[in-house]
Amino acid sequence: MLTTSQAPGSSRREYSDSRAPSRSTAVPERIYSWQRETESASANTYEKTHWHVTCRRDDEAVVTVQSLTVLETPGHTDGCVTYVTEDQGMAFTGDALLIRGCGRTDFQQGSPERLYESVHQRIFSLPGHCFIYPAHDYKGQTVSTVDEEKKFNPRLTKSLEEFATIMNNLNLPRPKKIDISVPANLVCGLHDV
Repeated sequence: MLTTSQAPGSSRREYSDSRAPSRSTAVPERIYSWQRETESASANTYEKTHWHVTCRRDDEAVVTVQSLTVLETPGHTDGCVTYVTEDQGMAFTGDALLIRGCGRTDFQQGSPERLYESVHQRIFSLPGHCFIYPAHDYKGQTVSTVDEEKKFNPRLTKSLEEFATIMNNLNLPRPKKIDISVPANLVCGLHDV
């Protein structure tokens, strides 16, 4: 159940989910809609919660859901990380693990061997029901699970040697500004500061 409270003299209201009292969201008083939707999957029972908050221009919405664990998952580049929720129910894998694929390894600091080890040792060690959210997908897919990728990922179900052969022979065109982009990404775009 969603509850609301407001401290005396405060311009913010506190919205809390009673199922998880430590999770709350503070938003400005000018709120138009707040909606909670719950869906359940056929094989697995899980809740998918959507919070819809509408605020006016320049309003501030501070969302505090939970802490994230940062796993180093290099291989696409040295700077790749995966963010995992505290309950290990979701992992945001960046370009290391995509849905039915993975990031290319022919960029600066890329390594098929390191990527394979990162995925198998760090991401695939998460619970099988853990939802995988990649940085992007070229086919419009938005979510998978650890178990699905362990079973169906056409590259990462191979042996290390087979994976390295596949990755070393992709022959993808080199992005035009990759020599600028990767170093800038590794320092959060602050390379000239």
